[in-house]
Amino acid sequence: MISYLKYISLDNELILAIAFLLSLLITYFSIPSIRYITVKNGLVPVPTDRCSHTKSTPVFGGVGIFIGVILTITLYSSIFESKNFSSLIAAIIILFFMGVKDDIHMLSAKKKFVGQIIASLIVILISDIRIASFHGVFGIHQLNYYLSIFVTLFVFLLIINAYNIVDGIDGLAGSIGILFSLGIGIAFYILGQPEYALISFSLTGALVSFLYYNFSTKKKIFMGDTGSMIVGFLIAYLTIIAFSFAKSTLDSSLNLTIILISLFFYPLIDTLRIVLIRLIILKKSPFHADSNHIHHRLISIGLKHWEATLLLSSITIILLASSCLLNNLNINLQIFVTIVMGVFFYSLPFLLFNLVANKKTIHEYQK
Repeated sequence: MISYLKYISLDNELILAIAFLLSLLITYFSIPSIRYITVKNGLVPVPTDRCSHTKSTPVFGGVGIFIGVILTITLYSSIFESKNFSSLIAAIIILFFMGVKDDIHMLSAKKKFVGQIIASLIVILISDIRIASFHGVFGIHQLNYYLSIFVTLFVFLLIINAYNIVDGIDGLAGSIGILFSLGIGIAFYILGQPEYALISFSLTGALVSFLYYNFSTKKKIFMGDTGSMIVGFLIAYLTIIAFSFAKSTLDSSLNLTIILISLFFYPLIDTLRIVLIRLIILKKSPFHADSNHIHHRLISIGLKHWEATLLLSSITIILLASSCLLNNLNINLQIFVTIVMGVFFYSLPFLLFNLVANKKTIHEYQK
């Protein structure tokens, strides 16, 4: 890791710090106005039986995140003069308008899927942002052009929709997003990639401000599909960029593949679990909404939203720290052990759920 420090300059540190603060402040001052306009125009949804909330709450927090990130990236695009910024901004704008429409009047899963595909293909085809090689992971090396496009598109769609799934309780989506963007931003910073570190820290700043309002009692606001799609897309974008550097870090202490898996393990394992439950047990569409998520189970046993969020975020940090101790292992073995640890750690909430349920049953029987 020390060998990468030679690429770091004070100028980059200052630029990234300003980007973080700029995005944070723009989002912080934008959300109250967004919330006021939303409430004044009656754009506040009524909670349904599936919701874990009982009060009507605005869902346009994603608009504030969009404004903070997009303005910061646009202002800094002239500094790095990167062709990647223009396609990224275009893709985010598409998702923004689609998300706003969905938050006002729910769109079908098919329409959202099409919009996500278009946004993803813009950065894949125009900026050539794609997974061209697995760098020997699972024994796979170079991919042909069309297969790499398909694999990259699949990763975009998987991550966008997996992130959307965890947006179910206060603070969880924001916390997972902060952990990922901050973690991968530090990795880009160490690797001497200020362009992508800028995107990461801008996203971190916006999410910190959003989290403040998301946990607020008087000024509460939800991320909505606008936010979940934009944040999920940026996480997917940064994941694909980071994976392109995986080859240069496989033999170092900075293994990006393991970092990526650890930071986003919860959304992926919860998505896989929910899809299997809906398809195999419930015999329903995988897009059918329900309350079978891990975070919903934690709420059902009496945990508060912030407690469930803290627990799941802590598990993410523990998994990351544990996985980083496996650098002496073969990369495929590292991935296998990380997945096993992740499944074990995120199974603990179910053990807790069953323990509480059994105690209630025994108590009722004794009565």
